[in-house]
Amino acid sequence: MAQSDILSQRRWLDKLDEFIQHWTDANSSLAPGSLVLSGGYALANLVADRAALALALDDVVGRHNVWTVAIENRNLRQRSVATRFKQFGQAVRAYLGGTRYEDAIPRTPRPSDPDGRWRVAMQSLRDLWTTINLNTPPVPGFTPPLTLAGGYSVLLFQGEQSQVNTAMDDVGKARQPLRIARTARDDQFAAIYARLKQYRLAVQALFPPDSPVLLALPRLWNPRKRVRRALEVVDPPANPDDEP
Repeated sequence: MAQSDILSQRRWLDKLDEFIQHWTDANSSLAPGSLVLSGGYALANLVADRAALALALDDVVGRHNVWTVAIENRNLRQRSVATRFKQFGQAVRAYLGGTRYEDAIPRTPRPSDPDGRWRVAMQSLRDLWTTINLNTPPVPGFTPPLTLAGGYSVLLFQGEQSQVNTAMDDVGKARQPLRIARTARDDQFAAIYARLKQYRLAVQALFPPDSPVLLALPRLWNPRKRVRRALEVVDPPANPDDEP
């Protein structure tokens, strides 16, 4: 998660602390009474909601970190297997150029390609490599099996293919819990925000215009412009499957 997003979330907790302090001061001015909103919502409820929101924000940060680590691991493995695509194409052109196999060389997937395209391309390369090793009918002058630099074989590629598939699966597994955590966080904040608006109205109704309590009433930002921006994580996905 970007440092700016963590700071934005921190500012919203600070804003809640500002309201909590103001509510405390308002209650002191109303003693022995206190300011209570509809449904019996009091200062203690806002304090509890603030603590719950802090936990929800931390949960989003933690799950976002898991998700980004999964993406980095997948990207690392995809870069490794992309090198094998290039080597495989070079080997086929070197040893089997002009044969039926040259036109069948699969295109190397791009980092921005969706996971499905990576799966298809890797399976196509593996199938072609297996077919080449069967060498039926035989290609004159070629002795299977086809291997790449360092004796890299189709079996080693199969293992690397499996690792990439698992890494791509891990990204998907990390994405859904992140979405759920974000929804829970947003729902909590929406409820708190409604109470903060209600609190401001209550203070304006209870205190005279020149009251220090009214003059110190905390402001709220436009929820459509500032709240979502403050709570969202801005990490543009390099891969369409990375959209959280």
